[in-house]
Amino acid sequence: MAREFDTFHRYWMDWEAKLKPLISRHQAQLLFPARLTETLKDDGSIDLSPAHPICIANAPQKAASGKRGASHRNTLVIDGGFHLRSGATAPYLVQGRCSLSVFSTTIREDDGRDLVEIDAMHFDMEKAEKPTAYHPIFHVQRDVDSRLDEAKLKSVVAQLARTTPDKITLDRGPGLGTQHLRLPTPQMDLFAVLTAVVADFFCNGADKDTNVKPQFRAMLEFLRHPSNAARNGFATRHLMGQSDEIWPCPAAWYPESA
Repeated sequence: MAREFDTFHRYWMDWEAKLKPLISRHQAQLLFPARLTETLKDDGSIDLSPAHPICIANAPQKAASGKRGASHRNTLVIDGGFHLRSGATAPYLVQGRCSLSVFSTTIREDDGRDLVEIDAMHFDMEKAEKPTAYHPIFHVQRDVDSRLDEAKLKSVVAQLARTTPDKITLDRGPGLGTQHLRLPTPQMDLFAVLTAVVADFFCNGADKDTNVKPQFRAMLEFLRHPSNAARNGFATRHLMGQSDEIWPCPAAWYPESA
């Protein structure tokens, strides 16, 4: 990896330590890729993506749910990538993508897993200097992510289930949701989506565990860290220049927890 992007690579590797305490307390399992693969572009910019999708097995339907049985658990799969460009002082985000797939999960007698996709969405970021007509610069669409590699998906689920990929079945129904309706959003990069997943599946305001709030607060502080090249992307700055309002960074979305 080019040396100028090393800091971002280290930032990525530190995310697992922020996620694991909040996820594991719900008896869920996290498989987080330790590295990012890179693709260098002719203009010197770089595409970075996880070596495999992020997978959370045995996730509750929501943080406040009292239903703890296996029949009330889901598998969450998060994938995406970053397109970074060198800046005067540090790299910055040019474009990004992220997808979230939610699978209801049945554990078979042979310890295999049957996964049925019950919801899916992908978050896109247009290039601010070359926007596509009628596309909000940041938007979400409810649809199956066609770029999600199903062989890798089976592999990560099998690792968490301590079985083999041939014992994992996937049912990914096409046409989930309204595919072509682009809903404007704030910047939803991989880190922002992970934060939302943790907040809604694993954090509950009525929780008596006093560690939850400081652990989540530490995640918000980490989003603001200078080594996060995605925190202040080119498209975000472009929108701020066109608006009279401040375009908040993802770490500002949860004021009650900060």
